[in-house]
Amino acid sequence: MILGFRSESYPSFQLPLIMQEKLVSPFRFYRDEKILEGVNFKHEFYGLVEEFEINQRLQVYQLAWALAEKKVPIILTTSNARLGIWIRLRSPAYAVWLNYAPMLPKILLRLHSMLHRLNVVLPQKAEL
Repeated sequence: MILGFRSESYPSFQLPLIMQEKLVSPFRFYRDEKILEGVNFKHEFYGLVEEFEINQRLQVYQLAWALAEKKVPIILTTSNARLGIWIRLRSPAYAVWLNYAPMLPKILLRLHSMLHRLNVVLPQKAEL
């Protein structure tokens, strides 16, 4: 027990950083014949993979939690207009996300919730 909590009750991963979008440096970049959004934060570059309306906070946090559990390097941004999920551009997860973007969030959330209901623990791979 640590501070009254069982050791298996706290996450073994880093929770995603949540910040105001105005605190990151935005830029645009060209990839696969598209112009995409990116941000620079603490000398790392991140690409926008999903954006949501403000009233979709729960979906954003669920998706961010699922990604953080798999050690995908992400940040969350908030503004008056949207919530954004950004993945570090150097991460292989960014390229995978771009290739499967339309279906990946729904599949990931569905699998994540099913595995948690069944208490299934998947082996962890090295950090992406």
